[in-house]
Amino acid sequence: MTTATPIRVHTALETLPIDTLVPYARNSRTHSPEQVAQIAASIREFGFTNPVLIDDAGGIIAGHGRVLGARAVGLASVPCLRLAGLSDAQKRAYVIADNKIALNAGWDDALLAAELQHLDAENYNLQLTGFNLAEIEASIHQGMQTLNADQLRAAEAATDTAPATEDAFQQEMAATKPTPIAPIVPLYAEHHQAFVIVCTNTIDEAWLRHRLMLDQPRQSYKDQKIREANVLTVEQLKHALA
Repeated sequence: MTTATPIRVHTALETLPIDTLVPYARNSRTHSPEQVAQIAASIREFGFTNPVLIDDAGGIIAGHGRVLGARAVGLASVPCLRLAGLSDAQKRAYVIADNKIALNAGWDDALLAAELQHLDAENYNLQLTGFNLAEIEASIHQGMQTLNADQLRAAEAATDTAPATEDAFQQEMAATKPTPIAPIVPLYAEHHQAFVIVCTNTIDEAWLRHRLMLDQPRQSYKDQKIREANVLTVEQLKHALA
């Protein structure tokens, strides 16, 4: 029976002067001035929360950006976790792995958008999250689009509960008399507890859009799947035309 290699747990936490720490000359991870400024802003807001990882000789294995950020805010010393007993190959590999493994994580876009919206509602500085303004706006917009899509699917599911047959719909449309004054309201949609308003000419469409203050022309159920913007309940229609 083979014995499993015990997991190494590093607990040697020390507070060391920044000037005594030795950057790794072959560090392939870069830190732009903009990113260092973000790290510095994070340290000011939240404190220095993540120790620098160092080897037996005080060489930095992970945390080069944090050291630059700490220097930028005027810290003389930072907490360090000493990773004792690593081979040279392990240290070289971990310099890469510490950065790359973090990059392999993903995002739950809906939850991210919700969290950003919550922080925004509290007038919190969202750029302290590390996202720039364009990314923040895109995330919130995508989250709203996802929410609208969910609402749309719910609306469609509600209208599909008692669909009329295609023949019944065609017969109903053939029996409906156009009028030059107001749009037609077919009885077909009453099965769905809503009126789907069909415009037979541009005069009717313009009248409807003006009277109901709507952006979109009405369409029949068979022209396009019912969307929330294409549906009016009986009470909404009565109220709008009152």
